[in-house]
Amino acid sequence: DLDNFTDYWITEVFAGNYDWLSNNVKFWKPENGKWQWLYWDTDHGLGLVYSNFGNVNWNTLYWSLTFSDRAWANGYNNILIRNLLENEGYKEHFIKRFTQLLSTSFSKESTLLLLDSMKLLYQKDMLIHTQHWGRSMSNWENANHLVEDYLSRRPDFVLGHIQDFFGLPDPVPVSIRVEPPGAGTISFSGLDIGSKAVEGKFFPGMSYQLQSNAIPGFSLDHWKPFQSTENSIDFELTDSIDIVAYFLPSDQSFPIQLCEVYSNNREAYDVGDWIEFYYYGSDSLNLEGWTIRGDQNQLLYTFIENTLIHPGRRFLVCEDIERFREVFLTPIPCFGNLNQGFSNNSTLTLKSDDGGIKLTVELMAATEWPALPDEGYSLELKSIVNDAGNGANWEISENSFGSPGLPNNEYYNFQNPSGKDSIFTSYETQLLEFISSQDFYHDLDHHHMAGISIKELAGPGHMFLGETRIEQGKIYDPSDLIFSPQEPFSSSSSLVYSFIDKSGQESAAHTILFNPAVNVKPGIQPGFRLYPVPAKEFCMIEIPPDHLGPIDFFLFDLNGKTLQSLHLKNLGSKLTVDLTGVESGMYFYLIRTRQAVVNGKIEVIK
Repeated sequence: DLDNFTDYWITEVFAGNYDWLSNNVKFWKPENGKWQWLYWDTDHGLGLVYSNFGNVNWNTLYWSLTFSDRAWANGYNNILIRNLLENEGYKEHFIKRFTQLLSTSFSKESTLLLLDSMKLLYQKDMLIHTQHWGRSMSNWENANHLVEDYLSRRPDFVLGHIQDFFGLPDPVPVSIRVEPPGAGTISFSGLDIGSKAVEGKFFPGMSYQLQSNAIPGFSLDHWKPFQSTENSIDFELTDSIDIVAYFLPSDQSFPIQLCEVYSNNREAYDVGDWIEFYYYGSDSLNLEGWTIRGDQNQLLYTFIENTLIHPGRRFLVCEDIERFREVFLTPIPCFGNLNQGFSNNSTLTLKSDDGGIKLTVELMAATEWPALPDEGYSLELKSIVNDAGNGANWEISENSFGSPGLPNNEYYNFQNPSGKDSIFTSYETQLLEFISSQDFYHDLDHHHMAGISIKELAGPGHMFLGETRIEQGKIYDPSDLIFSPQEPFSSSSSLVYSFIDKSGQESAAHTILFNPAVNVKPGIQPGFRLYPVPAKEFCMIEIPPDHLGPIDFFLFDLNGKTLQSLHLKNLGSKLTVDLTGVESGMYFYLIRTRQAVVNGKIEVIK
């Protein structure tokens, strides 16, 4: 099975698995089928280094296709691939398939999402696991950082290895997408990429094939930049290129769609009504003089001069732009103000400057339309290519304040605030700091935080906001939180919370754990001395005589992130900690010797 064999080889090379070829090669075949290769024992991959093997920049491709640096003399385990690559057709197939996977399945955007999902799946179990075996969560976190670094940087290194081994010219950027999203699918030289946009780097001088397949109700209009109307085309890649398959409705209707409407406001965060459209033509559209009409042809808005909409863009018309921008700071084109809200209008019509109807939708015209809640949600078209006049194609937004400027199956994600999913000890007071800017607490998407929702509190420890002890099930004003340890310190405590921003959106739930550490004795132990206090560019820690020998040192910030880790075999009586790159603030350290594990705090003032 040539496709199976090719993907197998590419995957082993990408993973940098050095426990392979001289070992762990398995293949099988059904009675009436072809031989297929199995992935087997790949734990020596993704950055687990041994000697000169396994680094993110290790040229596994060269190692696997030659006789150099071999654990066997005659190279029998790569005889198939070496002979296949003597065939020019297969060699081109191998190169193109490798670059396709580097731009899709093996891209850092794909692999890091998978890694994050697996970390979340196992995180709580790892806490129990490390406690049982007397290890530290920092060991697991460090391993995760190693894999994350490998997955982030490996694609570029492997692309360079392919170029060097086969003597290829510099790769060029290639992007491929469907317009409008969902109107059809694309196959790129045998790789089915569906209707999702793909961006990657490919080697010029090779021929590629594009194949389109439209959904019912749409047909391919043309390919950009080729201007071909054929469903299948071949082209030779010579330079960077942006490929778009433009589909249009089979009934020749105008390529603009009503995709979201919002008319139910939260009293506290009233941004006014707004309407969202999507334009999927192939040329820029000037809306000057166009109008939006309600029931009985009532004028709701007239577009001003030079209102230019580029292809593949969403744009909004708002009742109050100023209030809208206070909450949503996205760069989406936003026009207004509407002459009035449209809450009482059941029909929305878009007319061109000559009065021609380009789009009309009767809202809530039949029983299949979803029932709109009293406040805080929008109506979203499930897909740009759906019939907007059919209520079954609409749904209530999953987030609590719509998704202006985003595809309707997405919403504004909260980024990691300080303290998100962190782990602390159960016996020390902790300050949990969140991001603040002037008078507002906010996330990295610049959504102003309106509150912290306490989902769950467990264990003996108490949480305070100022002097107020917080309670489960309540929402509090945004502020830093304080963890107050309570006996028994041998029991874990936890806080599960989410953020609510000024728009009313709620983040995913985050967990902070406060755990008893195995053999950790709180505070600096007798015989251990730290100076100077506070520290600036360095600090010294004196080690008592009965603790001399191998030592592990870790420096953490208040979120539990590892800033430094040292593993010293023969340490003397003093440990020097370099703080040159450490900013002012409070930090924790942990020292592990053969006799004990001790911890303490380091205050740094620059």
